[in-house]
Amino acid sequence: MPDSKRKPSNAYMKFESVIKRSLGMITVHELLEKLLNHSEEKVPINDYSDITRAAIVLAVAAMDSYFTNVFSEHLIAYIKKRGPTDKIVQLLKDAGVGTKCALELLTMKRPYRRIRSIVMKHLARHVMQRVEAINKLFEAYGFKDFCEEVQKATQRPQIVSSIKKLVLRRHKIVHEGDVNSHGKLQPVNVRDTKKRICAVLKFVSKSDELIFNKTR
Repeated sequence: MPDSKRKPSNAYMKFESVIKRSLGMITVHELLEKLLNHSEEKVPINDYSDITRAAIVLAVAAMDSYFTNVFSEHLIAYIKKRGPTDKIVQLLKDAGVGTKCALELLTMKRPYRRIRSIVMKHLARHVMQRVEAINKLFEAYGFKDFCEEVQKATQRPQIVSSIKKLVLRRHKIVHEGDVNSHGKLQPVNVRDTKKRICAVLKFVSKSDELIFNKTR
């Protein structure tokens, strides 16, 4: 959870609501596991293990959405405080804010809001699940290796590795149905998955803190 003295970003609040749903699904799986283990009727594990697979997909989606949303949310504050970096200028160009657009913005009542809207639409076309993509995005805010800085701040040296494994599992679920080369469903460990989803929560919470400090 974010520092109680600091108001979390809107992006974080949205993320938290989704990650709670993901963890709620894990809880359902755990309860079913306990109930069925004490039941005389044997139920194949794949009848309910998809609950945890869905939780994985939801957790990664929450993280993906968070990083694009929080970047856009703090963009104007960062520019006002530190000025536009070369990376921000390039990002704006990529988003379509060229000379013509910049001149048009001068005539608008709320040009900063328009800039943020343009950047949001641009970033919505990008996926923020890979560490490399997240690092590259936040270079615009002056972070050299953003994910590594977050990992250090969490004091959990394996947190990035854990999240990478969760993202890879998400890809296997979404693109391959989580089956192996022989068409067999891969087993899913609900307890390990819960730990990885909690790692996402910790990582994003600390990210929100570092980004806030950078832009305020």
